[in-house]
Formats: sequence, C-alpha cells, structure tokens
Amino acid sequence: MTSSSAGRVTHERFDHILKITIDNVTKKNAFSPEMMAELSDAFTLLDRDEGLWVGVLCAAGENFTAGLDMPKFFGPNAASKPRPEGNIDPFGLANQCRKVPAGQQIERAMELARIIASNAPLGIQVTKQAGRKFIEQGEQAAIAVIADIRGRVLNTADAAEGIKSFIERRAAVFQGR
Repeated sequence: MTSSSAGRVTHERFDHILKITIDNVTKKNAFSPEMMAELSDAFTLLDRDEGLWVGVLCAAGENFTAGLDMPKFFGPNAASKPRPEGNIDPFGLANQCRKVPAGQQIERAMELARIIASNAPLGIQVTKQAGRKFIEQGEQAAIAVIADIRGRVLNTADAAEGIKSFIERRAAVFQGR
C-alpha cells in the first residue's frame, strides 16, 4: 500500500505472468490521471512482451475500485440471482464463477493465471489478439482475423508439440515457436 494519497498502479513479474496492482486505498482505489497512465503502461507491457502470457489485475485494500462494485459480483458475499429460463447470460459466467473467501482472491487469480500460462504461448497470444480486436472493432473484425490466427499458429513447432504430446499421452512442453 502506498502512503501517498495520489495512488499508484504497480506491476510485478512472476515467470510468464504480470501481476498488476491498483493501489489507492485511501480513496477506495479510485483512479487518478497518473494511475490511468500507469495502468496503460502495464497493459502495454503485457501486450508487447512476448515473455508475458497472462495478466492478473488486482487491488490493494478492501475495494477493487470505486468505479465498480466488484464484490457484489465476485466477492466472498456474492449472491447469485436466478436468471429466467431462456434468458441470455450476459457475461457467459453462470457456470464458471465460484465464491472465493475474503483475503484469498489474489491467490485464486494467480492460480488461474498459472493454469492459463501453462498453455501454448502462441495460443494465448492469438487469443489476446482476437479479444483486443473484438473490444476495439467488434465481432465481425474478430471473426475476420481467424484465418490469420490459424496461419500463425497451425504451422508452428508448438502446434506440432501439442499434437505429439497428445498422441504420446504426456504434458506438452511449449517453447513459443
């Protein structure tokens, strides 16, 4: 936690994982312009450093950020609300979320990040690329990059390793090539 009231966004590497921490506890982690710039820097590092495959965004203190009441959705006191049959699950999380006890959220996020980082790095990179394309330009733009993504991934040493390890019934050893 910072002693300054200005707040900070810091980042720390753990192998192929970048842990990004919002730290402005005195203001419930509300963002200042400087913090937005620091967050942008951390996301840019995650995006451009091929050695970073997964990011974990967390916050110091009890509040994620004053801008969004995250504990009501994902915190230890989260309560699921029944969705009428046939209604769309807006985030696709109905069968994916689970409550995490207070104080264990960051460890659980890091555990999930380690699982993601154990997958093929090229697959992770292109998944992030498609996600960014979707966010920036919409669904059709994301669909349009599938052929490029397929070309980038299918003829790689990692793709061959994935198939070989499956046939040999062993864990794959991906190299990012």
